[in-house]
Amino acid sequence: MRKRFLPIVLVIGVLSFARPGHAGMLQDGWNRSLSVVETTTGYILSPFQAAAEWALNFLRSEERALAAELNRFVTTLRQDLSRFETLAGRAGFSLSNVSIKPGIIPEVELAFEPAEEITPAAEAALRQELAQLTGAMGALERAVILLLLDVDERVEAIRPNGFRVGEVAFALVAIFPEMTINFVRSETAAR
Repeated sequence: MRKRFLPIVLVIGVLSFARPGHAGMLQDGWNRSLSVVETTTGYILSPFQAAAEWALNFLRSEERALAAELNRFVTTLRQDLSRFETLAGRAGFSLSNVSIKPGIIPEVELAFEPAEEITPAAEAALRQELAQLTGAMGALERAVILLLLDVDERVEAIRPNGFRVGEVAFALVAIFPEMTINFVRSETAAR
């Protein structure tokens, strides 16, 4: 029985001491306890709040940098596609399709179709010009155009009978192009 009455006795005891004169003291004690709790909580949370604020500022700045990089990529891509299209045309191919997979390192796929035969002199001049290209973009252009020039010889052993090269696609993931060759029946091929 005593265990049931103990909480009731404690409440009555607190209420009996809480006379009008003492109510201010209880309120002051309560306010001080809250102040201590708030201060302690502030000390505990401040490193986390600072880290969260830093992370948000970092993400905002990275978002702006990524948007600027995307704009530079689009501008460069347009210029590069124009150069690829010109060089491919000189190699006897036309740019037929461009696919882009956005990402941290965007993947660009260029598809070329045979357009016309080129003369041996034009091919020799193009090969000589390709040898002069420098830098990473020059190396990539050289690799793609040389593969286009040599595609018939490279696929002769794997070409199905009655088929011709209908499309050559390059996935430009990094500096090394990945090549895919589509064959079409000879009577439907442009070449």
